[in-house]
Amino acid sequence: MERNSKRGKNSHRAMVGKALFDKIILIIFIGAIFGGGASLYTKYTTTPVYDSVAQLYVYYKEGDVSNVNSGQITAKDYKTIIKSDAVLEQVIDELGFNCSVSYLRKNIDVTILPKSNILEIIATASDAKMAKNIVDCIVEVSKSKLVEILHAKSIEVISEGSLASEPISLNEVRNTIIGAIIGICLAVVMICIVALRDRKIKSEDDVEEYLNLNTLAVIPLCEEMNDNKKKVKMRERGKGKYAND
Repeated sequence: MERNSKRGKNSHRAMVGKALFDKIILIIFIGAIFGGGASLYTKYTTTPVYDSVAQLYVYYKEGDVSNVNSGQITAKDYKTIIKSDAVLEQVIDELGFNCSVSYLRKNIDVTILPKSNILEIIATASDAKMAKNIVDCIVEVSKSKLVEILHAKSIEVISEGSLASEPISLNEVRNTIIGAIIGICLAVVMICIVALRDRKIKSEDDVEEYLNLNTLAVIPLCEEMNDNKKKVKMRERGKGKYAND
């Protein structure tokens, strides 16, 4: 019994492996279909998102050690001020937006370049020009707030908001690869299921596995026997046709 069980497992593995090898072109084709579908879906249904980046430099008063490098003012402090309701409400009013402060806050980020007093303000929007307008307005509104709250000497604009030429969030390549992987996995699973559910007897090993019988002998079916069977069937069909006439 153990021998038959091991043989059965090996037979299943061989059967699945052969099925996958025989259907390799189909697997690749299905993966290509899913990948292409994911690419088209991303291209025509996903809303593109553009970003705009502006840079500020903070000048502190002479002898004032309360700067970024001292650790007393952190990136969180800058984020809190720039993304505060007072700043964002003024930005919404000046640009004439019909959106909430929380929605605008989600589309803004503030970072500090390592070992420097340079701030980067990043805004994202569905339109490149809109993203630039948002970040430029935030820069103008937040400058006075930063000077007032952080007691900085002045804040200079290093670069105004950039105008993006391409969206940043389509992720078409990533989605295409994910779609292709999903298609290939589904194809492999379906082929394995079909192969494992196939109970047709194709060899003497299958006789021992499914019928629990020992094989005494194997009679080969040569091509000549197949040809003779075809000829007999053709003769029988011919006789039936003449008999009907």
